[in-house]
Amino acid sequence: MLVFFVPGIPQPKGSWKAFPGRGRRRVNFVPDNPKLNAWSLAVTAEAIAAMVGTRTKRIEGAVRLNLIFYLPRPKSLPKSVTTHTRKPDRNKLERAVCD
Repeated sequence: MLVFFVPGIPQPKGSWKAFPGRGRRRVNFVPDNPKLNAWSLAVTAEAIAAMVGTRTKRIEGAVRLNLIFYLPRPKSLPKSVTTHTRKPDRNKLERAVCD
């Protein structure tokens, strides 16, 4: 089992923006969220650091992920509401970690 914590505010993996390349027939794709790259690098770094102490260098076969996201409470949310009902949704947060 591999357990690790990534400090910071989790960033969702949203859509991609497409821009035509200059003078080329290629299309450039840019993530919709500019903070996504830093979050992905932080997750990768913590996962690698957690694997350093284990004997396994490579995970093969099926993998089960248990993800817990700690999000800041929006100031506009009433104190009586205890569940997260605003953006970002769970699916986009999970995609940012899994991809």
